[in-house]
Amino acid sequence: MFYYHRMADFYITSRDYSKAIELASKGYEKSNGPGFLRILGTCYFWEGRYKESLEYFEPYIEAMEELGLEDLWTKPQIAYVYMKNGFPEKANFFIEKQIAQSELWIENNVNWADGQYIFLSHVYGMRGDKEKALENLKLAYQRWGETAHVMEIRDYALFEKIRNEPEFQEIVLELIEQVITNQVVVEQELLATGLVPRGEPVARRGEQPAPPAGAVGAGQRIA
Repeated sequence: MFYYHRMADFYITSRDYSKAIELASKGYEKSNGPGFLRILGTCYFWEGRYKESLEYFEPYIEAMEELGLEDLWTKPQIAYVYMKNGFPEKANFFIEKQIAQSELWIENNVNWADGQYIFLSHVYGMRGDKEKALENLKLAYQRWGETAHVMEIRDYALFEKIRNEPEFQEIVLELIEQVITNQVVVEQELLATGLVPRGEPVARRGEQPAPPAGAVGAGQRIA
């Protein structure tokens, strides 16, 4: 079952959701493991198929409760799916649970505590609380330093209520610039090893990622 789980996670990272669904479905058929229900709900979430997502998230929640376990990583997505399906009270329940979890982890400085700021930005963004969403998004990248998922942040459904805020777009632009800087640094390190041919820096080979709509000098869009 480990194979199906890891490979489904791999295809989610690659944004090949149909392949991830195929593998997670096979894994669930063989084991009935709740983790596969979470993967299936997540895949449909990323595809914007929120009704189908809920069809997997709800049995996932029930299965976890029967096992005496709590989901630690998917509450914002579950909340959003409930919201999109017309269940605001259930959405708020998972938002509040995420806020409580994140604040507790941060207060006690447990493993992955810094990563909780991104979850807080998700749930506050979902609520349209611009100030708290932006505050926690900034903290996430100051404390966590992760820029790999900048394009997901730019387009993330949970930020739809704050996506057009100038402060949000400025954060995205800063992260894009950091990604470009990181590319150049990595290439310079590789060139220094002599293992790759010399050429133009990565950032000059292709076009710079499109800045978000409404940003200073931007003619492109945030999809």
